[in-house]
Amino acid sequence: MRTPRLVVAAVALAALGLAAPSFAASGSGGGGGAGGAGGATPAVKNGAIRPVGLPVTCDGTSVWGVSLRKGFDSRVEAQIAPNGPDLATGRWAVRLDAVEIARPLGGFGTSIIPGSLITNLFGGVPVGTHTIRFSAVRSSPNDQISDPAAVALETCTGSVVVVAR
Repeated sequence: MRTPRLVVAAVALAALGLAAPSFAASGSGGGGGAGGAGGATPAVKNGAIRPVGLPVTCDGTSVWGVSLRKGFDSRVEAQIAPNGPDLATGRWAVRLDAVEIARPLGGFGTSIIPGSLITNLFGGVPVGTHTIRFSAVRSSPNDQISDPAAVALETCTGSVVVVAR
């Protein structure tokens, strides 16, 4: 009986210690076993949300219009329309969170031009009902957004319940 060339090559490489990681490594991943792959936990699939408006209130002069909808790969896409006389007088830290599952969906820091429309793709939520919380905090243009000592000049918040299917 002839031995296939691939098997001969693999045995020769293994003997020289030049084998591919699957031959050389011991204890790698969760082994297959009879009829199963094992090892990896399946990823949770994002649910698609329906378009919804998110009411936002501010403790300053800003007015924010925020709408959420299904984005690429069933992630949450937000369209944000900020307006107000003090928008351009600071840096804004914008954040979106899924409350019940304590998951930050993402955020960004920016300077805002009044009348602009911002579209941003955030993380997704699993199938089910979720409260999505929006927050935007304006600090001095001289403060770093990530600085915990930065003084908040204005805070805007809102939340809405979404159903992901």
